[in-house]
Amino acid sequence: MVEDDVIEPIMGVVLAGGKSSRMGEIDKPELIFQDKTLIFRAVEKLSPQVAEVCLSAPHSYGLDTIAIADDVAAQGPLGGVYSVLRHVVKDHSDIKAILTVPVDAPFFPDNLADELVPVALNGNCPVLAETADGLQPAFACWPVTVLPALEAHMAAGATSAAGKAGSLKGFLKKMGAINVKFDDPHMFFNINSPEDLNKIL
Repeated sequence: MVEDDVIEPIMGVVLAGGKSSRMGEIDKPELIFQDKTLIFRAVEKLSPQVAEVCLSAPHSYGLDTIAIADDVAAQGPLGGVYSVLRHVVKDHSDIKAILTVPVDAPFFPDNLADELVPVALNGNCPVLAETADGLQPAFACWPVTVLPALEAHMAAGATSAAGKAGSLKGFLKKMGAINVKFDDPHMFFNINSPEDLNKIL
């Protein structure tokens, strides 16, 4: 259930569509940390902060959660955000914004929605987390009103020499996204390699 002070309905999105090349043959969402898979842990931790949760992933990993595959291949997490926003606008007219978290960050804040969502809805623009370690573009709130600009950006990327739309960080900067600071960088720690996982086991 969403907290009473979260006025507008928000969809939480676990970004889990990456190839995890640095993890070898392991599918990162299925990594076990403290007796739970990373994908289960992310859904469990995000659910109390939003009205509902979906996965930006090719399948649901056995969870009772909708999985939204990328509409456009090989565009990274920005492609995942684009695909989820298209789904939300088409099928969930009550949802005002999406709140994204990466699957490989098991310590993300319990108050992420409280900090990002009001700023995004009041400013009608994307909002992302920032720590002393820098910007955290995978932790962001995206009002559904950004979809037309993102569609244009994706189309331009598809016809560019590289054939790609670029990064979350680049598009957020282009949109004039607002940064919200968090004090503890450890909350945004990403497991990008077996060595990273060993650090926290």
